[in-house]
Amino acid sequence: MNKKGFAGLDLTQWLLRLLFLTVVVFTCVFLIRMYIVNNVDIVNTEMDLFTYRVLYSPNGIMKVDESLGRVYPGVIDIEKFRDGENITSRMIDYGDTNYYIAAKFWLKEKNEVFYYNKGGYDMWKPLTGIGGGTDLGSVASLHKEIFVLVDNEKDTLVIDVVSPKS
Repeated sequence: MNKKGFAGLDLTQWLLRLLFLTVVVFTCVFLIRMYIVNNVDIVNTEMDLFTYRVLYSPNGIMKVDESLGRVYPGVIDIEKFRDGENITSRMIDYGDTNYYIAAKFWLKEKNEVFYYNKGGYDMWKPLTGIGGGTDLGSVASLHKEIFVLVDNEKDTLVIDVVSPKS
């Protein structure tokens, strides 16, 4: 055979190799860029952590067995609940000006309410969207309803937590 035939076959093989290499490189770049996290949003985790700390900490609003130091989940100590603003301000301190989180705790049947950072709650709650929880604006919200016992009677604890996203 003459050399012209080999040159055409060789060029075709190099074009296929170049095309395959291009596909592999773009696939690798795509996969690497897909797994790189540029934005970490922990606002919802912070709100959950705040809620669990108020509920299930020995210094929180649930009943505690003094001899064992055990917290009874789902059983609210009404005296602690009535003193909730003082308990939460001692337990969770974000400083004099709290721009991080605010909450409303409401017992439906007893119709008792306490706020953590009431000024922040009143300011941020309207920014959460219609009905709350839609996260339309720059404020995230968390709404939970928990069935509890208060003085051996069934009740529902409604928790609304709001926090700015920035």
